[in-house]
Amino acid sequence: MSRELKKFSTKIYGEVIRDAIGDSLHPGGLDLTARVAELAKISKDCKVLEIACGKGTSVRFIAESFECDVIGMDLSAKLIQIAKGNVVKESFLERTEFAIGDAELIPCINSFFDVVICESALSLFPDKRKVLREIYRVLKSGGRFVATNIVLKRDVPAELRRKLTFALCIAGAETLEKFYELLERAGFVDVHAEDHSEKLIALGLKLLLSDSLTGASTVSVTDRLVLRKLFNEDMLGYALMVANKP
Repeated sequence: MSRELKKFSTKIYGEVIRDAIGDSLHPGGLDLTARVAELAKISKDCKVLEIACGKGTSVRFIAESFECDVIGMDLSAKLIQIAKGNVVKESFLERTEFAIGDAELIPCINSFFDVVICESALSLFPDKRKVLREIYRVLKSGGRFVATNIVLKRDVPAELRRKLTFALCIAGAETLEKFYELLERAGFVDVHAEDHSEKLIALGLKLLLSDSLTGASTVSVTDRLVLRKLFNEDMLGYALMVANKP
């Protein structure tokens, strides 16, 4: 079941959501990525991994802004192909690398990265505990994990979760308190968060009104009605979470 869910989410975000919202597959775009980089304390000497990098927009931004080495990893071969194509003519090509990879089994040695980032993707992973353990494993001691993600302001009724067949980032979302618990159980310390919920509202409206979604066979009328209900009843928020490996 986990493998099927991964394939489905990869297809949706690689072929449907990408066309609906453009280059940056997360609320806040590169402005929020800049804040992620600031809290991650990225510098020229850092080795950075972005999990679920999509088309590599944030990878390119960080590599260019900080002149550091950045690896982007995504389960979608299609998105990785696009990401590689986008950096071919860039001057910072030697500082970027893209690879197909599963966040539950990161193809990297222990204690390699100074920073791991994950923008708007934690909820997509069927086994969040395993993913966080893997992130902890590949981080150096003193390294930082920074993630942006949809959070639940309160528990979403089970029947609404079951009706969401495409919005997996919502169906798999947790409360901020639950994310704290997951991070701390993985071994992270000094966990804290910033609220960026206003950025989610703008993206949510864009998704609901997008012709790419309206015409997508994978997106039902029920999906859109449930999304509208979640936004209207103020059940969703968006948080930037920071955690450190001791």
